[in-house]
Amino acid sequence: MRRSDEENAEPLVTMSFSRELLDFLQGDQVEVAKAMLDACIAEVGRKTEADAGEYIPENRVLH
Repeated sequence: MRRSDEENAEPLVTMSFSRELLDFLQGDQVEVAKAMLDACIAEVGRKTEADAGEYIPENRVLH
């Protein structure tokens, strides 16, 4: 995923799946990636509304 307003922008998010997981998912990795992005966007929205002025570290990991 990258910003739509910057043609050569650095990716905002990158995902990669291990060979083991790809084998397990049997071609459904796009659906899993979409669900992961939906959850991320929802969390960012909740976090933005709840903590408008709170610092969020760059290395924060959402599970």
